[in-house]
Amino acid sequence: MKKVLLATTALTLSAGVAYAEVSVSGNARMGLQYKSGSAAVAGSAGYAEAKTAYNNAVTAATMVRGVVTAAGSAASADQILAADQADAEVDRTAALLAAQTAPVAATNGATTLEKRMTVTMSGSVETTSGLTLGATMNLRANEGAAAVASGARVSLATGGFELAVGNIYGAIDSMPGVYSASAGLTGLGWGGVLSNTGAKGSWGWDSYSSSGNGSEGVEVIYSAGSVTAHLSYSDSDLGSSANRTAAYVSYAMGDWTIAAGMQDSTVNTEDKTIVTVGGKVGDFGVGVGYADNDGEAKIALNGSATFGATTVSMYVANEESATDNPMGLGIKHDLGGASLVGGVAKTATGQTRADMGVSFSF
Repeated sequence: MKKVLLATTALTLSAGVAYAEVSVSGNARMGLQYKSGSAAVAGSAGYAEAKTAYNNAVTAATMVRGVVTAAGSAASADQILAADQADAEVDRTAALLAAQTAPVAATNGATTLEKRMTVTMSGSVETTSGLTLGATMNLRANEGAAAVASGARVSLATGGFELAVGNIYGAIDSMPGVYSASAGLTGLGWGGVLSNTGAKGSWGWDSYSSSGNGSEGVEVIYSAGSVTAHLSYSDSDLGSSANRTAAYVSYAMGDWTIAAGMQDSTVNTEDKTIVTVGGKVGDFGVGVGYADNDGEAKIALNGSATFGATTVSMYVANEESATDNPMGLGIKHDLGGASLVGGVAKTATGQTRADMGVSFSF
């Protein structure tokens, strides 16, 4: 990626000289995206009754707990007992509701315009003592929306060690192999990503946000030779959606990399253990990964082949509770300074998605 240097400043200090640099880079894409429609799904026979019971329990618990909160230390034993019983009823009805199937309305297929531009602004300074201090933030504009600024990631690095705070990258999001099973200009739902599942949810980990504050966490990254280790932590008190501790360790052997990672979260469905292996043999790439997403197993296989300026890739995944196996086929042709990119994929719910367009970096 070509970077445009905006300013280079030499700062004379009493102990020597420090160098500061500011740069701007970015990327953009444009094209079309298609999503197939879906048939209506009838809810289970007991869904409406279970939903009503749960809503009533939540309303009652809110009222009873409000009385206890208002009374404070003067709340009677009977009031506290009633609040505890109301909370227990919420848990009971929630479990009954979870066992039911909610109705889903039919949707129509649609083809939409796809466009995105991301600008990255970075600044760094190298101190006379050898420390590198840096900061980066993004501006991103998507279709139908004006540009939005991201939160900043601020870092300190020396040798193979880096400490960063704010809009952190996150260990799971940075782990080698997590995104290898993907296709297309837009990712087409990212059904092959190991840490995304229908049963336990998607994107439940810390990652750098190009159009928001991000996780507001802290992370440490260390690289030495073939080994890389990454530890990240975010806290709801600092602005994150949950308290998450995540880590991975990877080892590179020539064109092959093996990695293992985990995440522990205050959101139960976000606990994860992931293992990936990937590499290349000549013009062919291959990868495999396994994840335990809070008890929901997922495995993904991916492969690619390069023929001159064209690379064809594919993946197939299996989620323990999914009705369909996510799979995708992608193609990327190097135009010399830009790429023609497209793909087609089937999601874990059976939806077909496709896209085609041009992407480039500057």
